[in-house]
Amino acid sequence: DPTFEADGTKTCRRHRCTLCHENAIITADSYPGLMLRQAELELDQENMPLKAFMNSDLDAELENTRSALSPLLKSDPLKVMQTIESYKGEIRSGRRRHAAGESGSGSF
Repeated sequence: DPTFEADGTKTCRRHRCTLCHENAIITADSYPGLMLRQAELELDQENMPLKAFMNSDLDAELENTRSALSPLLKSDPLKVMQTIESYKGEIRSGRRRHAAGESGSGSF
């Protein structure tokens, strides 16, 4: 919930941790899922009208996902980029389903 404000007692209803620096818990086993989500968001960015993407919370999610992956990107940039590109190829080809149910093939 992009309007959620952490106060130390309530929790976000959506649990979209990469949108919330205050409550995000990123561990090493989170990296594969974060790389997949970055691939999905980059495909959304490629296929959606720019204004629609920027007016959604997807741009903030992409920025925060990249931020969450930055430690891994610093230690193994080739692995991160190859994994993200591989996921994008799988989504485009239909071998992997986009989390939002889109194929990443311009169906927006």
